[in-house]
Amino acid sequence: GSWFESGPRGVDAASLDASTEHLETAIGVLLDRGGFEAAELVVGGFSQGAAMALVLAARGVVRGGRLLVCSGWIPEGPDVDPDLSGGGLEAALVQLARDDDVVPAELTRWSADTLGSTGCAVDLREYPGGHGLSARMCSDAGAWLTAP
Repeated sequence: GSWFESGPRGVDAASLDASTEHLETAIGVLLDRGGFEAAELVVGGFSQGAAMALVLAARGVVRGGRLLVCSGWIPEGPDVDPDLSGGGLEAALVQLARDDDVVPAELTRWSADTLGSTGCAVDLREYPGGHGLSARMCSDAGAWLTAP
């Protein structure tokens, strides 16, 4: 499955909104029951999941928190234009595969640059290979997540 539909003109706004609303609800429940603040959250994903994390950041759901973006991009299309300037993120680890034939490396780099322009501390890391998570990417993500 996919988080949202896309086509030749970009991301379908209705399916993106529906998935985002489901995640916002789940995160709200987690925060209510978990006894911690949004600033303690790390939201992340791979490919479309990473795109969803970026949309959640744009909507301020993870204000003060951190993002883990693996081969992701900022979704665009008719009626879709996430503005990350109000996201208030602390930090992001952005990982990309140089030979990704699904999410081009340039698109992930652009997304990292856009995050950085908002004041978010971005750690951009590039890896050999195609669309997938390598052992090195997972190891680096684990180290980043557990670093003080």
